[in-house]
Amino acid sequence: IEELIGEAEVARRSTEEVNVAMGETASRAESTRMQLREAVEEIVKVNDAIQNIASVTQQQAASTEEMSAALDSITKNVADLAGNIEVISKAAGDNSKAAEHLAQEAQGVSEDAEYIRKLLSAFKLKKSEEVKEIKAVSS
Repeated sequence: IEELIGEAEVARRSTEEVNVAMGETASRAESTRMQLREAVEEIVKVNDAIQNIASVTQQQAASTEEMSAALDSITKNVADLAGNIEVISKAAGDNSKAAEHLAQEAQGVSEDAEYIRKLLSAFKLKKSEEVKEIKAVSS
C-alpha cells in the first residue's frame, strides 16, 4: 500500500506539474493571441495608410499631368505670340520703307511742281476776253 501511496504521490505531483505547465501555456497562448491581435490591428492601420498614400499619389499624378498640359499650352501660345511679333515687326519695317519711299516720291512731285510753276511764271496770261478770242479762233 505504501508503494501505491508513493506512486499516487508521484502521480499527484506530476499532475500538479502538468497543471502548472498547462496554466503557463494557456497564459502564454493568451498573451500571444493578444499580441497577434495588436499586430493585426497595426497591419490594418499600415494598410489604410498605404491606401491613402496611393490615393494621394494618384491625385498628384493627375495634377502633374494637368500642369504639364497647361505648361505645354502656355509654351505654344508664347511661341505663337513670338511669331506674331515677328510678323508685326516685319510689317512695321515694310510700312516704314513704304513711308520713306512715299516721302521721296512726294518730295519729287513737289520739286516737279515747283519747276513747272517756275516755267509757267515766265508766261503772262492774257485778259479773259483775249483768252476767249483765242479759243474761238482755234475752234
